[in-house]
Amino acid sequence: MDELDYAIISALRENGRMSYTEIAERLGRRRGTIHDRLSKLIASGTIRGFTVIPDFGKIGTGVTAFLLVSMRPEGFVNEESVESLSRRFLTMKQVVEVHNITGEFDYLLKVRAETIEVIGSEIIFRLRRDFGVGRTLTLTVFHTEREELSNAPFNLPIDA
Repeated sequence: MDELDYAIISALRENGRMSYTEIAERLGRRRGTIHDRLSKLIASGTIRGFTVIPDFGKIGTGVTAFLLVSMRPEGFVNEESVESLSRRFLTMKQVVEVHNITGEFDYLLKVRAETIEVIGSEIIFRLRRDFGVGRTLTLTVFHTEREELSNAPFNLPIDA
């Protein structure tokens, strides 16, 4: 990775639909150079994909919350159980991020849902019933100024 690679990634982070020509003009390089560099970045896995940034409120999942989750002691058996549980959390369509964390809580989950009631009745209830969760703390988001999104699937209020 050199300065040009970083500049290409930066340009695409601002607008993933930018053409080779637009990137080349912006960076003062030839279109062929940009094409070759971008192809290498994709082939190496440095760029893993391109994404759409939806307005979640307009697609019906406008409530974002972070859930701090503590497991009951019997929920952890070994290191594999931590990874397995992390993957299982993602089977819930409203869970968009899973982080195994240090401190008083074991996990930080980012969830998106239609309403705060759905977070309480569907997500938290299921976590306690099906996942061995002993305690949760819900932090509801009022406003997001900046958010990093990836190609991870996100839920819609209907199954698409």
